[in-house]
Amino acid sequence: MKNIKCHICNYENESADGQATLCVACGAELADPKSETKLMEAITSATCATSDQLRDVRKECSIYLTDRRLIVIPADVQFTGLNLTGILAAKAAQALHNKMTSNFGVISIPVKNIKTVRDGKFGLLVKAIIVETTGGEMVKITVPKRDEWKSALANAAK
Repeated sequence: MKNIKCHICNYENESADGQATLCVACGAELADPKSETKLMEAITSATCATSDQLRDVRKECSIYLTDRRLIVIPADVQFTGLNLTGILAAKAAQALHNKMTSNFGVISIPVKNIKTVRDGKFGLLVKAIIVETTGGEMVKITVPKRDEWKSALANAAK
């Protein structure tokens, strides 16, 4: 068993033959690290929710912006113990490119599908960024350096 570290999310992907092609956690192409470039990351003090309701509970998460997509991986997502190997792991990771939220709760939004990036709030006090997709879905995130993230997301969506 060989571990291949993802260049986007740093997840240690297990591969029996050392030939894993996609990261199980975020869907990045492991075989060609130059295919996607990480622009920003917030792996501490970041939270997310997938609706704009006042009752939403913020989940701790890691957030990555690449030149291709916005990736949100909730901290409670567990990939260990799922025994996702080989073709099954590749299909699970690739599914992230085809829909906003995977079966495991990971969110992947291609930048071409970002419709708007606007200010919002969690509850009454916590400032957030709301990202809406062309498909009508949304994700609400809080990150350190919120204005930098908002600007980077808006620029990526152009």
